Amino acid sequence: SSSTVSTLDAWTVKLSGTGALSGSHTVSAGTNRLFIAVVSAEYGANTSTFTPTVTFDGTALTMITSTNGNSTGRHIWTGYLLDAQIPTQGNRTLSVTFSGTPTGTNIMTATMSGVNQTTPVPASGSRAAFRSATGGTSITFGGTINVVANGVAYYGLALNGATVTNAGTGYTERWDTGSVNGYSKAGADKPISANGTENPTITLSA
Repeated sequence: SSSTVSTLDAWTVKLSGTGALSGSHTVSAGTNRLFIAVVSAEYGANTSTFTPTVTFDGTALTMITSTNGNSTGRHIWTGYLLDAQIPTQGNRTLSVTFSGTPTGTNIMTATMSGVNQTTPVPASGSRAAFRSATGGTSITFGGTINVVANGVAYYGLALNGATVTNAGTGYTERWDTGSVNGYSKAGADKPISANGTENPTITLSA
């Protein structure tokens, strides 16, 4: 039977700024770990190019998905490091550099244990999309993602001043900063009990 994925280091808004980010970070000891980062950014004008470089102790994270290619002023990127790539315990440098000149930047991190190191993300297990919605309306992933039993599904949002009032059925909100100069970010995750698909309905409020 497969291991159950569990949270080793809880989600946190690790670094925030207005451009490149750099700071110290440490990952707890564990087995079959996966270090995850979600990067969000706001630009002063719409751009379809979003190609951040994210490194931890000099090792580049493997991208899972991003909104690169979507013309929007707010973008999301997420990626990971496998257990063997995670540096030994102690403070190590986590850094992000960005394409273009963003006006607001953030990186959120978490570490999971019990993760399949061969296939940490199932086939068709990720999506990235631009959604246009006003406060009080709902958004979805725009399609389903595949999920596996004993795993965890998560999402990150870069929003135009909105906040999340309902993270989706079974999802627990892990960060929601509210609007700062019209830019806000939010994210949530959900333990998965059986193989299937996910496409939660996320309700927003201005």
